[in-house]
Amino acid sequence: MNEIKKIIGFIVSLVILIISVVVGFFFFGVIVMIILGIIALFVFLSFLFYLNRKFKYFVFNIKRNKPKKKKKKKWESSDEVIVEKVEEK
Repeated sequence: MNEIKKIIGFIVSLVILIISVVVGFFFFGVIVMIILGIIALFVFLSFLFYLNRKFKYFVFNIKRNKPKKKKKKKWESSDEVIVEKVEEK
């Protein structure tokens, strides 16, 4: 009888140990998933800020280095010459 109690106690302790290990790994897994999620969020946000900064630099360079419009030379002088055709009678 004493040996049966020891075997039952061993089996119960083994089952409790397995359940506690599974629950512990599940809990630890949840904690690790939360930590990895936070890290991934920070990496994603830093990547977005990096792209935003690169985009602003790109736009700034486009604005700074845009081709200058050539001024059209005015061939006409400000004094306009009006030629009227006069009919002779």
